[in-house]
Amino acid sequence: MEFYRYYAKGNGTFPSLLSLGVLVRKTRVSPVLAAAILGLAGSAFAIPAANAATTHYGYGAYAYGSSVSAGSLVNSGPTSKLTMCTTTPTSKTMHVAATNLGALGTIGAVRTTVKSAGSGSSVSTTTTSTTGAIKLLGGLVTADGVVSTAVSRHTSAGYSESGSTKVVNLEVAGAPVSANPGKDTTVSLPSGLGTLTLNAQATSSTYGYHKIVVKAIKIALNKSKALSLPSADVAVGYAAAALHEPVHARPYGSAYATRISAADGTVTSSGTASMTLPCAGSDGRTVKNSTAAVKAGKAASVGAVATTGTSTDTAALTSATTSAKLGAASLLNGLIKVDAITVKATSSQKPGAKVSTSSSGTKIAGLTINGKSVKVSGRANQKINIAGIGTLWVHKTVTTSRQIQVYGLQLDLLKASSGLKAGSTVTVGYAGAGVH
Repeated sequence: MEFYRYYAKGNGTFPSLLSLGVLVRKTRVSPVLAAAILGLAGSAFAIPAANAATTHYGYGAYAYGSSVSAGSLVNSGPTSKLTMCTTTPTSKTMHVAATNLGALGTIGAVRTTVKSAGSGSSVSTTTTSTTGAIKLLGGLVTADGVVSTAVSRHTSAGYSESGSTKVVNLEVAGAPVSANPGKDTTVSLPSGLGTLTLNAQATSSTYGYHKIVVKAIKIALNKSKALSLPSADVAVGYAAAALHEPVHARPYGSAYATRISAADGTVTSSGTASMTLPCAGSDGRTVKNSTAAVKAGKAASVGAVATTGTSTDTAALTSATTSAKLGAASLLNGLIKVDAITVKATSSQKPGAKVSTSSSGTKIAGLTINGKSVKVSGRANQKINIAGIGTLWVHKTVTTSRQIQVYGLQLDLLKASSGLKAGSTVTVGYAGAGVH
């Protein structure tokens, strides 16, 4: 980033020009000769605009219509979820029909949009979530429409964030509420049900990011015997916008402990203890996640897990490194066991060069199948056929011109086993890294 700041101040020539200027001023030479020396220096050492290291702002955005976390009764992931991570101006839109949240109510059709725009130092990311009529908590909370907007921008004055919420005909327990609520407006729900927050906003500046999150409606629901509802967190109209300080390239990566995918491609168990590098990287800092243990039925269980990721971006080098360290793991109710797994992925790129990738640091210790010890070669893509079960890949790597994906153990099932259908894939230990 220092390279960018140097050029952003208007220093467009090679630094040695400064020393040449001092030399000319301190040396007794004629004005004509001095002008000639500086003229030659300017032509010989100035960096042509075409060859100067190019930097780009990182635009990040995330939006959805609604989400619910309510124990075992009802859980609804983000509806009309839309994300953006880019270094070029772009726009995206997503639509989804009305959503039934069961005992918690209904959410109308949702439209989410994300947009990055601008040039030079005047740029912005704008995110909008628009939701149709809502009816929540048995009609205690109703509205004809909800719109939330989040904007992160940069101008000559620096970085700034703004957000807003508009609600059409909002009523809480029959009482009308302002259509343009102020930031973090809180309303108590009747009978001690909990609280409702309108236009909830939060800003942050970490990892080189300048970010704002807006939730049009946020409900923290206490357990209610009257409505037969558990404790729950409900969000309607989520919009997040972010700008990353200028980067030369965009490093990215992720890591997780376990993942199970069905034969049709659907994910039956998403990445556990997952870690994802922020859009456009972590600015040299380490992002972490961990968990004491992971259990996915009889298919897979893993001891303590720690996932990490870090990335840097300079005029000389852009790189991303991710890793996942796992304790003892068991697949298919103990058919396959391993004492420990470490997976590591690294991608890096120098200006004008190809992306370099590596899985160095990946280790699998104490592998046994059907109680028998199996030698791990240490090389990538070791393939082991397990009769009547499927194919086990050890230290599997998948590379492209931009990234590397590393899998500690990956089992492709040929027949149903441990509650999984034939064609399912079980992954234990994953790390991926790339440079875009």
